[in-house]
Amino acid sequence: MHDNEFPINVELVRSLVRTKFDPGQEFEVTAVDSEGTDNALYRVGGRLVARFPRIESASLNVRREWEWLGRLAGRFKLSIPEPVHFGEPGATFPWPWILTSWIDGECARADDPGLRGAADDLGAFIVEMHAVAPEGAPRSPRGGNLVDRDEATRRALAKCGRWINVEGALAEWDRALSATVEAVPEVMVHGDLAPGNVIVRDGHVVGVIDFSTITLGDGACDFMVAWNLLDAAARRQLRLVSEVDEATWLRGRGWALSVAALQLPYYATRNRALAANSRRVFAELAADPE
Repeated sequence: MHDNEFPINVELVRSLVRTKFDPGQEFEVTAVDSEGTDNALYRVGGRLVARFPRIESASLNVRREWEWLGRLAGRFKLSIPEPVHFGEPGATFPWPWILTSWIDGECARADDPGLRGAADDLGAFIVEMHAVAPEGAPRSPRGGNLVDRDEATRRALAKCGRWINVEGALAEWDRALSATVEAVPEVMVHGDLAPGNVIVRDGHVVGVIDFSTITLGDGACDFMVAWNLLDAAARRQLRLVSEVDEATWLRGRGWALSVAALQLPYYATRNRALAANSRRVFAELAADPE
């Protein structure tokens, strides 16, 4: 997926996690098919999953996620991964990695007509996330001021002409920027509420994973899930249960657009599922101006 990935495979993962099992205990390691871009996932036995950063720039996110998973335990109605083991860099793998609990289910799909109650579940999660005490909170690029993403977003949109209406997207982006303010109240933000990080089972949302971009920032960032996963009716419900104001909702649209714009040209051939979801975001924004 990236030009400078570290080679990760089942044999490497098995050798590194073996120390967490009793000597002689057998356990199965299988690669997890994921839309994620920063980490390679491997299921370990029936109850655990190992997360290995693919590239060096993602290794700092692993430390952030490990620290905050422990601090967030018990705060949400939905399940989140429980931290089990922090793997230090070593001779066979140069960056930290983590072992967490596995949440049974599948990644959400934006085209799943059987997904029920997602807006209520995700709305409750966002409200709970934004209520987390921010002491010692980290800073990541997600959740910052949209204005800081202006140049990169416009540059990315200029590369998207083969897939989207760039003129319409630029007008949407300008609209989102008009809702920015210098002093946005900062809250704890998940930062990457995408379909691949929302776990569903039996037609219902049951968990949220990947807290590697958790940060103190503009809560509007978390509302991008309204366009990368939900349809128009569910979006309206999410907005209702979250009691989000107009300016925050507009910035949420901007976050959805900016993330999709940066993903689409880069992942068009590297991660086709993610690129398809990025195209969906633009279609949803165009079809639903509110």
